[in-house]
Amino acid sequence: MENTTLFLDNINNSCLHKTNSFPCVIRHIVDYDGRLFGIVTRKFNGSKEDAVRVAKEITLSMFKVYPNASNIQSKIQAYTKKGKCWLEISPNFYIIYEI
Repeated sequence: MENTTLFLDNINNSCLHKTNSFPCVIRHIVDYDGRLFGIVTRKFNGSKEDAVRVAKEITLSMFKVYPNASNIQSKIQAYTKKGKCWLEISPNFYIIYEI
């Protein structure tokens, strides 16, 4: 899990000030009731294809650590090298929205 940061505090996108690792993919890990387990960030190379690849890696790691996590409710976003939210990636990785 190189270049991965796990935040266990109960915050949302404000975690971005805690890392200078941009561009990055962020996954908010929540359970089926929407309770936040943590936030994972991992760097990617800035392309959509790599953002999806990294999102898949994060998801595999997520279920190893949090087997009760909700895939659908745990949102995935990619941020630019300037820290701006750029992509929203669906839990099945097939739909990618530019923000």
